[in-house]
This record gives sequence, structure tokens and C-alpha cells, in this order.
Amino acid sequence: MAVHTIVLVIMMGLFAFVGMFLFYKWSDTTSIQASLASCKLKIVSYCTDWKVNNYADKPWNWNEKNPLGCERFDVKEPTSKQDCEPLQT
Repeated sequence: MAVHTIVLVIMMGLFAFVGMFLFYKWSDTTSIQASLASCKLKIVSYCTDWKVNNYADKPWNWNEKNPLGCERFDVKEPTSKQDCEPLQT
């Protein structure tokens, strides 16, 4: 019984994370207010897209995608593969 509960909680967390990630990808055309959470999602999205092409080319222009102004939260564009490695599991 406890194992089922743990699995259920893990699955709910996973679905919540995937849902937030997909919402962020869908919201490219809308304006997103810069917050620490939205900027963290931006960097996760950037690193994920960059990893897909094996870190060969930059996936998109960091300064054109919402939210803008993430520098005030000390979230900056990753410039190397090593910047993204702590985010990858």
C-alpha cells in the first residue's frame, strides 16, 4: 500500500513538472513576467533544446524569448555545456 502511494506522489510530481514545461513551451507567443520560477523554466528549456542537437548550435536567441530580464534573478544564458550539466539528470 505504501509503495503505491509513493509511486502516485512521484507520478503526480512528474506530471506537474511536464505540464509546467509544456505550458512554458506553448506560451512563446505570450508575454511572461520575469520571476525566479519562470526564469528557471527558461534555462531548463534552453538546456533541453540545446542538448537535443548535441550542443552543436544554440537552440534559440536567449534575448528574444520570454521572459525577458532574467539577469536580475542572476539567471543568464548558458554559454557552455558545463553550464547546463547541473540541470541534466
